[in-house]
Amino acid sequence: MMEVQHLSNVDLDNKVPFIGAFFEGRSVLITGVTGFLGKVVLEKFMRSIPSVKELYILIRDKADQPVEQRLTKEIFGSTLFGPLKEKCGEEGFKKLCEKVRGIRGDILDDKLGISPKDMEDIKRNVTVIIHCAATISFSEPIIDALNQNVLGSLRVLELAKELDHCSIFTQVSTAYVSADKAGFVNETIRSLPFDAESLVQRLLDPDFDKSILTDSFTNDLIGSHPNTYTFTKSISEVLLLKHRGQIPLAIGRPTIINGCANDPIPGWTDSISAAGALYAAYGAGVIHSLPIGNIDDVTDQVPVDFVSNALIAMSAYCADQNKVSIYHIGTSHLNPLKWTQVLNWILPYWQTRPPKRALGRPSFEFIPPNSYARINIPMYDVRHFLSFSLPISMWRWYANSFGGSRQRKQIGMLDKLMVKVDKLISTFRHFTENSWTFSMNNSEPIFELMERSGELKEFDYDPRHLDWPKYGFAYAYGLRKYAIREKGLSPRIGDYIPPELGNTGLHLKRGVFSDIKFALKNPIHLIQSPSSLPPPSSLPPSIDSNTNISSLITSASTTGKKRFPSPAEVKARVFASERVQTAIKNHAKQKNQSIESIESYTREMLDVISAEASEGTLRTLAWAFRKIYRRLYTNVVINEVGIAAVRAEFKKNVPIVLLPTHRSYIDFLILSYIFYSFEVPLPHIAAGNDFLNMVFVRWIFKKAGAFFMRRSFKSGDDQDLYKAVFSEYMQTLIIVGFPLEFFLEGTRSRTGKTMQPKLGLLGLVTDLYWERKIEEIVFIPVNISYEKLVDASGHVREMMGGEKKKPTLSGLLSAAKWVLSLDFGRIQVQFGNPISFRNFIHTYHINNKLNSNINKNEKNINNNNNNNNNNNNNNNNN
Repeated sequence: MMEVQHLSNVDLDNKVPFIGAFFEGRSVLITGVTGFLGKVVLEKFMRSIPSVKELYILIRDKADQPVEQRLTKEIFGSTLFGPLKEKCGEEGFKKLCEKVRGIRGDILDDKLGISPKDMEDIKRNVTVIIHCAATISFSEPIIDALNQNVLGSLRVLELAKELDHCSIFTQVSTAYVSADKAGFVNETIRSLPFDAESLVQRLLDPDFDKSILTDSFTNDLIGSHPNTYTFTKSISEVLLLKHRGQIPLAIGRPTIINGCANDPIPGWTDSISAAGALYAAYGAGVIHSLPIGNIDDVTDQVPVDFVSNALIAMSAYCADQNKVSIYHIGTSHLNPLKWTQVLNWILPYWQTRPPKRALGRPSFEFIPPNSYARINIPMYDVRHFLSFSLPISMWRWYANSFGGSRQRKQIGMLDKLMVKVDKLISTFRHFTENSWTFSMNNSEPIFELMERSGELKEFDYDPRHLDWPKYGFAYAYGLRKYAIREKGLSPRIGDYIPPELGNTGLHLKRGVFSDIKFALKNPIHLIQSPSSLPPPSSLPPSIDSNTNISSLITSASTTGKKRFPSPAEVKARVFASERVQTAIKNHAKQKNQSIESIESYTREMLDVISAEASEGTLRTLAWAFRKIYRRLYTNVVINEVGIAAVRAEFKKNVPIVLLPTHRSYIDFLILSYIFYSFEVPLPHIAAGNDFLNMVFVRWIFKKAGAFFMRRSFKSGDDQDLYKAVFSEYMQTLIIVGFPLEFFLEGTRSRTGKTMQPKLGLLGLVTDLYWERKIEEIVFIPVNISYEKLVDASGHVREMMGGEKKKPTLSGLLSAAKWVLSLDFGRIQVQFGNPISFRNFIHTYHINNKLNSNINKNEKNINNNNNNNNNNNNNNNNN
């Protein structure tokens, strides 16, 4: 291994700005400006170093576009230059553009294809060369890659030698020249295990038999390198070092380059490549997994504006020194990012803002390299075959055997998609299954100098200043806005959600059998099969103050599952309770009827009140409601931290009460849909008797876990009996462990504002705590908001003085005809912080006691002051 000395030609005590001062009055030649990185470098010079004399841009002619046209349209016409145009105005931007000279040339041609006249001008004026041009394709044929990445760089180096004075030649390489050696990578040039120059001469010899350049030959040639790009870049570095002569050489090694972090436009990118291709693919639901070497592996990704700043800063820092300097431009050393962390700042964006053309719900996971079922096949390959290759193969067989022209066309499109997916996965597999840490020690003096000179903010590339979540949201937006060019996106501001308020979403797009998979994907957490429950004889017949809650909500079976009693068991316990039996006797005496007749009446009452959830029905409803929600809404957005807190509370085995806001009839089942999606126990929902007249709706509600209540407990001649039955039923649900959901407002808010709470149901819940039947209650406030309300027309009619119409089945069916044809946007569901009732009461008593003591002390102080004043007055009188 050959160590390369790091240089510093700048006195750190000199506080004169070194970047602006160095480039002032100089002319710079930049290659590769029609590419992604080259554009950003050019824009940075024009925006941040206006004192530069001239910027020579090497541009290749196209058949239909001369150099001048490419310069105007492809470069200055890019959205990247929008902020600069806005800042300078039309005339100011034109004046800046006068410094930019398009030079016809090509790195594949001898003497770069530059005309003698332009060559003389360049030799006389240019003192800095920044070489960005290269092929970055991972699958480039070896001959083409050598021509562009090796010979192209050597041709630019020869031009540097012919300049009247070359202060610095800056070469853009890649940190992955060491891709064949994972681990910590120093800023050095490694010796190759072969004669690089001889190999290049042999392969590029016109007499070389190119028919032997098969994929197998190329793989043997590049050895442990993952592709021809990193292989040819490593050769380029070695040959530049060998042939540089007296030319000062700085080699910048960026890692995986993504969109801008800060300037000029956060998130800007004009290409879907590298990591951007991966993010766009799983944002569109095209791929859902990738293999990973280790769950804690670090990826190295860097914003393109950081790379541009680094190239400019290192050019100024290393100028006029007959040395070679190597600089990694990445993040893994100073601000490491794990692949699994990427999901936390990319996935929430795609899930809450799915692309308009998506194949399925954006979801993604990394698969570790565990072998599957004792055979030496990586887990990822098995998963990929079962979830991707096999379904497409089955669909291909069906389409070719029984399908029509439409199905055969679809399978053709799927085959093309499969080829692209396989190519993308194979491209990234080496970079997800391995991990590198690229040293940035050589950049520390540059960071220090820029800070002293006041230029750090303008030319910052210190990864420690990078906010990953904020950058991730910006980059995902930039992919859609500038690379995919999707129209109708929301403004840039507001698309970033801080990590502590990060959202996730339930994507409602169609997929192959997606609704059926959704309905069957996980066990129902509302009930368990009878085999998982302890025998009824082991359950207490009634609930009293001596009942131990843990014995009721923890399974007594060996399955280890959380147990819930069946609807029949709940009703049996309620009916057998002391409160209900006493109410039956009192009511029989009051009505002068037999106990048996009142018991029969009570059972009927209990049947009307109680929920009747079942696993098969719940799965069917999950399938049906996903289809309905898809027709009505774009997606359902949930705050990620909130749902995580809800899941954490359920693990504590404490009674949980959900208190959502109430704006629409959709509120009744939306939380059940979310809990089903996130595999959280489904709540029992308190609903009004209004729905009992709608037979089909009543059936759906009951099967989804809803129980019914009268609007008032003070009506009817059976009010005492009804109150006892309903109260016992509701409290039994809580004690045996069912989560409960009811609307504290009591009815829907027509104005969108939160209404005064109705405390009846809340009192029934808290009575359990005061009666010491439970030791804790956790309340979870939930805000449900809609971009458009399904029942908005009814709200408007009622607010204008119209009569409130009772819900009927006929009204529901007539409304469904037009409702299902409209788009109601998104539903936002925000889970608030869980509130411990026990902690609340404890804090309340402490505060009351403290306030009481404070008031008592203040009273004593006032009395003392009054006594002192009286004594003073008496003394004065004396």
